[in-house]
Amino acid sequence: MTKNSLLLLVAVILTSILTGQQQTFETDYILSKCEGETPKEFTVDILEKTKKNLATDSTFDGFEKSKLVKFYENSNYFIQQFLSGGKVLFGDEMTNYVNKVAHNLLEKSGNEALKSKFKFYVLRSNIVNAICMPDGSIFITVGLLSQMENEAQLAFVIGHEMQHFLSQHGKESFLELEKLKAEYNRGRIDFESAVSSLSAHSREHEIESDNGGFDIFKKAGYATSEAEKMLMVLQYSHLPFDEKKIDATIFNSEHYVIPNSYFDFSDVFSSIEDDSERDDSKSSHPNIKTRITNVNKKEEKEGVFSYFDKKEFKYIQTKARFENQYLNILNRQFVKAVYESFLLKSKFPNNKYLDECIAKSLYAIAKQKELKISNERNDSYRQGNSLVLFHLFYDKFTKKEMSILAVKQLLELNDKAFHVYIEDLVFDLYHNHSTVFSEFSFDSQELAKQAKKQTAEFQEIDSVEFLALTKIEKIKYLKKKKLFEEKVSDTLENSKTYAELAFYDYSEPEWIESVFDSVKKQNKIRYFDELSFSRQRELRKERDKKARTFKKQHLDSILILSVNYSWRDNKGKVNSSESFEFKNEASRVTRKLAGESPVAFKFLGVELFDSLSVDEMNDNFILNEWINEMSESYEDKMLSLTQNRADEVFDRTNYKKIMLVNFVAFKDETGYTPLVVRITLAGVLTMVPGMWPLLPIATKNYVNISDVKILDENGYIIFRRTHESNAKPNLKNNELFLNDVFEQIVK
Repeated sequence: MTKNSLLLLVAVILTSILTGQQQTFETDYILSKCEGETPKEFTVDILEKTKKNLATDSTFDGFEKSKLVKFYENSNYFIQQFLSGGKVLFGDEMTNYVNKVAHNLLEKSGNEALKSKFKFYVLRSNIVNAICMPDGSIFITVGLLSQMENEAQLAFVIGHEMQHFLSQHGKESFLELEKLKAEYNRGRIDFESAVSSLSAHSREHEIESDNGGFDIFKKAGYATSEAEKMLMVLQYSHLPFDEKKIDATIFNSEHYVIPNSYFDFSDVFSSIEDDSERDDSKSSHPNIKTRITNVNKKEEKEGVFSYFDKKEFKYIQTKARFENQYLNILNRQFVKAVYESFLLKSKFPNNKYLDECIAKSLYAIAKQKELKISNERNDSYRQGNSLVLFHLFYDKFTKKEMSILAVKQLLELNDKAFHVYIEDLVFDLYHNHSTVFSEFSFDSQELAKQAKKQTAEFQEIDSVEFLALTKIEKIKYLKKKKLFEEKVSDTLENSKTYAELAFYDYSEPEWIESVFDSVKKQNKIRYFDELSFSRQRELRKERDKKARTFKKQHLDSILILSVNYSWRDNKGKVNSSESFEFKNEASRVTRKLAGESPVAFKFLGVELFDSLSVDEMNDNFILNEWINEMSESYEDKMLSLTQNRADEVFDRTNYKKIMLVNFVAFKDETGYTPLVVRITLAGVLTMVPGMWPLLPIATKNYVNISDVKILDENGYIIFRRTHESNAKPNLKNNELFLNDVFEQIVK
């Protein structure tokens, strides 16, 4: 066999392996997960990493030694939190592709020596963005991959982000990072906002990175015209990945027909905004027009649009678009999920995953309408053709119509796993809108009878009888028939009648009837805030008392999902080194006590990522994501939209309960009081009659909260133990608390 033949055979084998791994998208989609060997960055000791950073960079201009220490401590802490948060992918197809393009970019541009400086990941976020961390970690979001048009555009983005690192913009943005970290840790901004903020560089930094990134991009031999096009992609990234007209047939079936009047296209294109030329003279960030003008000043060069197979980029782009619909749901952008899922269904009409995304999103919209919530986080997305869906869901549909549509789509999934969502919506229909089963029609003959009742009596005749009529009789008959048909048509197009036909094609009407019967017997009050104020107060007291009471709890098979420790000051700034050290010690004690317990415990904490399998890491990410999403769903009074993923973990591991361990220590809002002042104040208060109860307030400088809770597979808290003290953070006290908790949990 010749050398060329051998190479061809190897190429064919590799291609077949790759093709075998790839999804077809025709009937379903499997969400991406981490695969392969865990990168060492996920398990690094940030204290050791900081020491190494300082040893190689102790004379950075413009930084005092103390500030440099703080910079590395805090940036390394934030990077580790980012990596272990379950949003960063490694070893998957999208990340592998990004790495391949990035490494090729460095090689072709003559920068191969820089490979060791960078780490490339894909970030599970629907925000269209890219981020460069101070340590050279570069993250490309799923949202960005779903929008860009070719490999060259990805290469330009990577070059731009690499220049941020090479120019050490991370250090110059240290103060901004500090502020962001404080806000993120205090819960004042969410993950998606953090992603947006992390990539918000100054005007000078963006232009410098465009220039440097363009040079790398150009030297690699890419077509320079794609740099401008990539900037335009960013300009319109708030819009869907494509624009397609939404018409009145989008949810229609043979019998369920939404009236044409519900769809209005008059302001679709006028709604698309373009602020690429906004005035940026007084802004810290350049507008897109400024960046395009800057890039266009550079010498144009013909080059390649891709070094690798274009089909591979198309596959990754499609995969990102599918992945993005689940992320849209997580980010509570339900209309966006519906619209983009329908865009994908135009090519993959039989895809079950897309049908599920649409049905879940419609369920969520119906629930939010019940509470008068329009919780689309990105208002600018209400542009283009997707605006039609906003009008339909929020302006045209009543709450009742929206719930009926959601039930219809859920029924069409023909999957018992979604019955809980249907039952929840039927509960709302019955209790909030007095909707009963008998309103819905499952019989076409009965429907015709209803239509005839609302029209003038008309006796239709056959063709033989018609021919026997006189001319005048024929004219009168045809007029009467036309009037009748118009009235029947009006009746069938009436919004009430069209909604009555929503379940007409469903094969098990008796099941829907049983659901309506069951909700009649259920208590209308289902959520805590629906109770009276006095009852809420009583339940809070009972809960708090139970959380402080020692009582044996008989439990088994518990997953310890996380041990968290946050030590911060009264401004919300985290003491990174202390938090990391205390977290590791709390984790060590938790594992030790779990190992000594007769109860079956399994530890999935991020502290052991170096010893966990990649599947166990993915389980950790899925369950943490479920807990966070479930919390948001509960606030909107809806069922969890990620329960099915959590159930898969519970079934696979045979563990049905989750333990969460949290420690928080912070300076009291009154600030630090010098010891001599506290002693003096204490003496004065004890001498003044009736003032001694204020002594704890006067002497308190720390608040320590220890909290352990156990959730069942439905997310309900079945065990909770809390303790609060005013002592300085103390590892021994934490150990005593944990020991008390584990003694309380018995087999």
